[in-house]
Amino acid sequence: MLTQDRLKELLHYDPEMGVWTWLVRPNRRIRIGSKAGSLVKGYFNIGVDGEVYAASRLAVFYMTGNWPSHGIDHWDGVTTNDRFGNLRDITQQRNLHNRCGKKLGSGVKGVSWVKRDKEWLAQICVNGTRVRLLQTPDKEEARDWYEAFADLAYGIYAYHNRPSIIQEIRK
Repeated sequence: MLTQDRLKELLHYDPEMGVWTWLVRPNRRIRIGSKAGSLVKGYFNIGVDGEVYAASRLAVFYMTGNWPSHGIDHWDGVTTNDRFGNLRDITQQRNLHNRCGKKLGSGVKGVSWVKRDKEWLAQICVNGTRVRLLQTPDKEEARDWYEAFADLAYGIYAYHNRPSIIQEIRK
């Protein structure tokens, strides 16, 4: 089992930049001071002592001395941003609220086109129950309704379709 001391012997983590660098040469190909990790399916992973770890989980362990009890959420939604201030230990259910998720063919999460009525439908799933919020000819209005209800239902874990809003809210 990896300890915090062992991790700090091998790697340096810059919490402001979210970057890992090697303090030792783990093999002949890697130099001291080189960046650690590789990008796999949108997340950085780092091999340490024969095990592969998510860089975000290692960051929490490195900084706190405790392994995350749940999953790690990237606060800004950018999975390659492993800055310590951007990481939070949350349950999988909470993490799902913050995901882009299905955009139902409209390009907007929580909004779909109702062909029969020729209108946009805003809907959200709360505790496994689908809630129809509003049906309107205005796609932007449907999006606004979804986002307002997501804020009420999920609080800081809500996903917004406009990234600039996410960044402003979470500053």
